Amino acid sequence: VNTSNKELLSEVERLQRMQRGKSLNESFDSEAFNETDALQQRLLILEEERSVLDMSVRQLMSEKDEVGKEVNLLTQKVITLTEELADSKSE
Repeated sequence: VNTSNKELLSEVERLQRMQRGKSLNESFDSEAFNETDALQQRLLILEEERSVLDMSVRQLMSEKDEVGKEVNLLTQKVITLTEELADSKSE
């Protein structure tokens, strides 16, 4: 009877250790899940921010192209006016 109680107590202790280990693993799994969830949320936010920045870059590039066209037109006007001024002075 005494040996049986010792074996039973030993088995109970072993099962308790397993349960504590399982609880610890579940805790780690839960923490890992929470961290994964937080990282996925952060990734979504960063992807949205990147999308907004991409649109801003495209808008700025478009504006840069327009400004470049205006600069070319103004440069042509300056050249034309300079030529006209030179012609009028030579007359």
